Amino acid sequence: MAYWQADMAGAGAAYSEALQRARRLGDRRLLALAMYNAAFPHMFQVEREEAQRLLAEALAAARELGDAALEGEVLWGIGTSFWVRGEKAAAEPWYDRALEALTGTDAAFIQGWSYRLRGVVRLGRAALEEARSDLERSPAMFTADGDVSGVVLLLRDFAELALTRGDPERALRLAGAAAGLEAASQTGMLGYAQNQIAGLTGVTASLGRERAESLMAEGRLMPLEQAIAFARHPPPHTP
Repeated sequence: MAYWQADMAGAGAAYSEALQRARRLGDRRLLALAMYNAAFPHMFQVEREEAQRLLAEALAAARELGDAALEGEVLWGIGTSFWVRGEKAAAEPWYDRALEALTGTDAAFIQGWSYRLRGVVRLGRAALEEARSDLERSPAMFTADGDVSGVVLLLRDFAELALTRGDPERALRLAGAAAGLEAASQTGMLGYAQNQIAGLTGVTASLGRERAESLMAEGRLMPLEQAIAFARHPPPHTP
């Protein structure tokens, strides 16, 4: 709970205690999960070496156990440690490895996040069709897992994709849908997501504030299912 409320000090303390208890219990899988979780506060507090050490230990344990779902999750975590630092090119191969490991597992949550962040990386390097393909795979996984915060971030990603394709009105509707659902998620972690929509301020200026606010308001009224359908199925005339 502390982690998702962006309380990294509180999360770090809780994960540290969990790690100590897991070491005493001697359960190898529990220990791998505890190391994986404990890495994230270090990751977001820019304590790179400690995050990498914990993730490397967790990966070794997952492989010893032959646990494909856990291995995929840790591989995703390693990719995300690069992504958080802005090293997105370095993150992409780790997402490839995570998705390969996760094939055939029922780990919908981490599969959704792997596709989502790989899509963001591909969007950043202007591989638009690959990015769209990845982003479109994620919503079903997020909704199956009840992950509203993941959907919020995806809607922002789709807004950025719409901007890149030259459809500013669509982008504003998606940004509004994301803002409406973000209030429902009640999570402060979204502030850590490095997920400001590039170019949205310029679009607001070019369309005019009144028009931009009207489009955002339309998006805010969309329920979750409608917002996802709108994001995944652009109209035929979209450039």
